[in-house]
Amino acid sequence: MRGFGLLLALLVVFAAPLRAQQIVARSGEHGSFTRLVFDMPDGSDWEIDSREASEGIRISFSGAQTGIDVSRVFDRIDRSRIASVSVVGSGPTVAITLNCACSTEAFVAKDNMLVIDVAPAPSPDPQAEEMQTSGSRKEFTRIRVGSTPGVGPPLKASDNLLKHDFTPSLEDISTSDGPTEFERHLAEQLATAATRGLLTAATRLTTRSLSEGKPRAEQMETAGKRESTATTFDRLSESLHAEVGFESGEARLRIGGDRCVQDRELDLAAWADEDRDFRLQIGELRRELYGEFDRFNPEIAERLARRYIHFGLGSEAMRIVDLDPMHSDPVLVALARLVEGGQDTTGVFAAQTSCDGRAALWALLGSRSLPSLSTINTSAILRSFEELPVNLRRHLGPALAGRLAEEGQADEGRNLLARLERATGVYDEDMTFQGARIDRMSGAVETARPILEDLAVSDAPNAPEALEAAVEIASEHGERVPERVIDLSAAYAMEFRGSELGDRMRLTNLRALATNEEFEEGFSALGTTEDIASEYRTLAIEALYSALVRKAEDPLFLRFAAADDPGHSEALSNATVRDTVARLLDVGLPELAADWLAASGERLPEQVRGMLLARIHLSRMNPEDAENALDGLDGGDVAALRAQARGMMGDFDYVQTTMEEIGAPEDARDAAWLAGDWTRVAGTGDDALSLAAGLMSDPGDNLPDGVPGLQVAESIADDSAAARDAVTRLLEETRVDEN
Repeated sequence: MRGFGLLLALLVVFAAPLRAQQIVARSGEHGSFTRLVFDMPDGSDWEIDSREASEGIRISFSGAQTGIDVSRVFDRIDRSRIASVSVVGSGPTVAITLNCACSTEAFVAKDNMLVIDVAPAPSPDPQAEEMQTSGSRKEFTRIRVGSTPGVGPPLKASDNLLKHDFTPSLEDISTSDGPTEFERHLAEQLATAATRGLLTAATRLTTRSLSEGKPRAEQMETAGKRESTATTFDRLSESLHAEVGFESGEARLRIGGDRCVQDRELDLAAWADEDRDFRLQIGELRRELYGEFDRFNPEIAERLARRYIHFGLGSEAMRIVDLDPMHSDPVLVALARLVEGGQDTTGVFAAQTSCDGRAALWALLGSRSLPSLSTINTSAILRSFEELPVNLRRHLGPALAGRLAEEGQADEGRNLLARLERATGVYDEDMTFQGARIDRMSGAVETARPILEDLAVSDAPNAPEALEAAVEIASEHGERVPERVIDLSAAYAMEFRGSELGDRMRLTNLRALATNEEFEEGFSALGTTEDIASEYRTLAIEALYSALVRKAEDPLFLRFAAADDPGHSEALSNATVRDTVARLLDVGLPELAADWLAASGERLPEQVRGMLLARIHLSRMNPEDAENALDGLDGGDVAALRAQARGMMGDFDYVQTTMEEIGAPEDARDAAWLAGDWTRVAGTGDDALSLAAGLMSDPGDNLPDGVPGLQVAESIADDSAAARDAVTRLLEETRVDEN
């Protein structure tokens, strides 16, 4: 077995150069647009064919690459904007098919990253659309509010409309800026009914009489409020209430089709019999999956997939669903992925954490994070959790508790773990790990630390995640990481190489080395991280450099800061770039500091960049340029730098005044000494500088004419002795060590 593992490791190592020549496609959702990134090897070129941009684009690559990897494109995005990304033919060409009326924008970042942004195309002017009275419409499900609310395109005038005098006169049309509360309510009901399939768009009204008389004109009030009698719209509203059943809670739908998946689609407990043998229940359905003449039975396939999900076998359920992908149920696909520990990349449960039913549980479990304004229906989640089969509660409970804590619901997460312990009678390693995570997130770090450290060196399934958390805690508190933990992180990085967990383990290994100030090993390992995801490589670079600039001795700091390409500054935080430039100036290397500052571009705040640039000019003995760099900036630190520049130009009076204003009396006294203001220096202390200034400020012209008396002579002798002592003391304190 060890031999096989060694062989596998060698294959992975020698396959790395081949992989490095591939074009790897990554993706991400950014709110208003979806982004695709193609990491291209050096020497690659590309060309986009957008002749059919409304349906998609084609990208042709050329240069030094061996292939294109698009296997992980949909790991982090759904298909709402991008339907497919595929490699076309044998040549290096990628076809991107759009799933919306979207526009695309392409640009190159960091020299070798081709970025494709897909965003909805700008919508036409709504006022111009309202004025259009003829022509065909594609948006037959568009919701209209205002004076003519409804679903679909505006209705055309016809004989039937004229018969019933349905066309409103100008005086009947509201001049208010927006829809009334009634119109908004009606539009929401129409949207809900259209979403449920209870309404279909029509281009003309039916011939049935819609009202017994003309609608009464709405009365305008000064406050802009309107009151209307019972009209056709009122009766339509009442009929929609009766037909759709809004009050029942079953039709929890929103405008635009966003709805809560109904409970009957998520009744996992009813999808299998826990009292019967698992093998019998699976076997009986598998036998019926193909009927006479090997005819596939889609109904049996759906039942079998549900049964697999009931027992927590998401991968097996996905294999059954893939037998008939054209007719697969999106809810089943999402559930299979979530049961297997994945995420809801299809968006089936998106924005449903506030639902009153079972969808809230799956929406939270399937999300990596929620928008800041999202609400979580914790009571619905806990209630739905209790309805799950015991095996699924044991399987999903710890992860669900962790998600609750990640969204600020730490107490609810602990509550869920307690419920799970009562249901199963055990508190296993998964529950222990999530409990420690919850303690850490809620601030009880000292409680969580020993638990995570024990799990990190165990053979528990979540040992890598526990190790990652333990290293993060040690790094945050500046404590050494045990060598065993460092070795384990390197081993996990090799074991899970090529996966997200493997990338996280390599980051953890580098973070541990940086925490222990093992910079040579850390920078050596950093050179082998080109194949990991850019987000983790960026974090690794930041961890190493932030520790280097704060902890390393000058020779070691200069070894890496001076020898390395300042281009790494793109991956560093603003604080680390600032500290690196400042330390280079402290050790007297303004040229190298200028290179690092230039490599950071304009991303540093204006105040920080201006002060660093001024320090560089001062180190180069260019006070005028330093003062120019500080133009428009203010603050005590800026004033001190400006005073330093003025001091280089000989304006010590300005320096003295400025230092007194910013509360630096020692610097102000030094400036007064340089300016020859002996009176201000004298009397500021009992040191040699003050005594010497006192001597300089004494005019010495108070001697009487003629031969001095004994008393005057004694006074002169005392003054001379004091002057001699002051000069001797001044020379002693300012003596330069010969060594």
